[in-house]
Amino acid sequence: MKHVIEVENVKKSYGSQIILQNLSFTVGPASIVAFLGPNGAGKSTTLKILMGLRKADQGLCKILGSTAHDRSIKAQIGYTSQELSFPPHLFVKEVIRFVATHFVEPLPVDDLLKRFELTKLKNNKTGGLSGGEKRRLGLACALMSQPQILILDEPTTGLDVESRQILWAEIKKFKKAGGSVLLSTHDLTEAGAIADQVIVLDEGRVLAQGSLSEIKSRVDYKKISYELNSELKIEYVKDADQFVKDLVVTNVQFKNLHILDSSLEEAFLKIRKQK
Repeated sequence: MKHVIEVENVKKSYGSQIILQNLSFTVGPASIVAFLGPNGAGKSTTLKILMGLRKADQGLCKILGSTAHDRSIKAQIGYTSQELSFPPHLFVKEVIRFVATHFVEPLPVDDLLKRFELTKLKNNKTGGLSGGEKRRLGLACALMSQPQILILDEPTTGLDVESRQILWAEIKKFKKAGGSVLLSTHDLTEAGAIADQVIVLDEGRVLAQGSLSEIKSRVDYKKISYELNSELKIEYVKDADQFVKDLVVTNVQFKNLHILDSSLEEAFLKIRKQK
């Protein structure tokens, strides 16, 4: 199969608010594709439409050649939402065992608990888990059915370094075994660590797509801040060294100059101005 996920000319609105505008993209087998974009870009809505949790106003979405409502492919898709919510009174082992009962050939519960460093927490109630522990439990549940595809909405938001590394390692392992991953993130570092391809979204439309190096050539700006005549100046440039050299040549009196990597949101502002 050439594409495991196909999205073609998808539109979605809520009243007068346009969420997705003629969105089109594909995900190939054994690949990791990252949706990059700020809050409100349309990432979560796209993933929910793919999962059949929302209905597109127009367009086509296919997973493994079928629509999201085809029950025959449900076991082939592992999904975690941005807001993970488990019954707070249930133990970790109860949650993961309950998920296992829904599939014909689930992975061994104890193996998943061990992989995600949840064995010591199996007798803890989910209401007392940290954000990182809940994320690990969520991904363990998503892998229970031995799916071909993982769809992950902001899988590492708010996690500590250790929890993030655990999830990244498992996502890479899944891809190495032949699985495909579509994940949303607003973190360039995360995309750079695990993604093969990147789709940059903003206001429901694709601003750029391609390999990470191709995307970086468009969004990798530096943020330069400095004081000039007691006024704070902020510039976004690709070549910070050249900008500073040019500034020095002008002989203006500036101070407190700082060079920082742009955030993704700041980079989007620059791209939007170029459109």
